Amino acid sequence: MPLSRRAFLAQLTSLGASLTALAGLPGPVAQLLGDVARAATGGLSADNLRTFVAVCEAVCSFDGRTPPPARVGGRAHPTAADAGTRFATEYSAQSAGIRQTFDLLLTLVEQSPRTPPPIGATTVGDLAAYSERSFSELDVPLRLRFIRSWAADFDPVPVGVTGFSDVGALHRGVASAVIQLGSVFYYEDPRSWPPLGYGGPWLHRRHEGEELPFSHHGHGVERVFYGQGVVA
Repeated sequence: MPLSRRAFLAQLTSLGASLTALAGLPGPVAQLLGDVARAATGGLSADNLRTFVAVCEAVCSFDGRTPPPARVGGRAHPTAADAGTRFATEYSAQSAGIRQTFDLLLTLVEQSPRTPPPIGATTVGDLAAYSERSFSELDVPLRLRFIRSWAADFDPVPVGVTGFSDVGALHRGVASAVIQLGSVFYYEDPRSWPPLGYGGPWLHRRHEGEELPFSHHGHGVERVFYGQGVVA
């Protein structure tokens, strides 16, 4: 089932509580996140907007190498910057707690690639490619490698943060959040739907006499409801 904005924000609240606890622990992570944890008092900062756009360029990339294009098949298509504009509006409308969570999440992602050793770097070439750069300074393939490395991290080292049993669980939680964050605000733009073959929420339109884009006949499905209670 597609993730709704409401469900995502509910998940983010739980993640935010854990990140806030993480910011309160002694050590370099606390220094990194402590000020941000107290800073969510207004609009989205330019730094965090840049990080969000960088996340969106990576997780919504068509080819894993470049950001989503502005035009597809001669038609206008949303960019990561467009998604950033929607995210900034949503950010301003949220509670201080949710804004704080967004700040913590984006700051952690932005700074983590330059925290030795670079997460996701597995060879000497990788180490040179990261070159102590922040997330938004990396190219799209390295951003994806970073996110995927956290999404698949099962490091059992205890982290001591409520909600996360170990470092791997923390990394997976953050990776899941940024993937969903980029996807929710990018794909809510109807201009992103045609390349996916998606025509929009069909239950919100009148569909008498209209077939779904796939056939349910012959697949063990006895009937499908269309729009105003029409049954096929």
